[in-house]
Amino acid sequence: MDPNREFVYERYARKISSCEDTKELQELACKFFRLYLTQQEVVEGLIKKAWLPDLPELTNDPDAR
Repeated sequence: MDPNREFVYERYARKISSCEDTKELQELACKFFRLYLTQQEVVEGLIKKAWLPDLPELTNDPDAR
């Protein structure tokens, strides 16, 4: 993983691990989930515009990847 992303991950992992406020954890989880869904939408759009290759369905055939 990229060192910058590793740093961000570590920062949030520590914040989550030390958090005792359930409401704060719920809000953080919702923000991350919204970010994940937005990222999926962006990637799908890039694939539709042929800016990213479409990934084949995962199969047991190593030549299909």
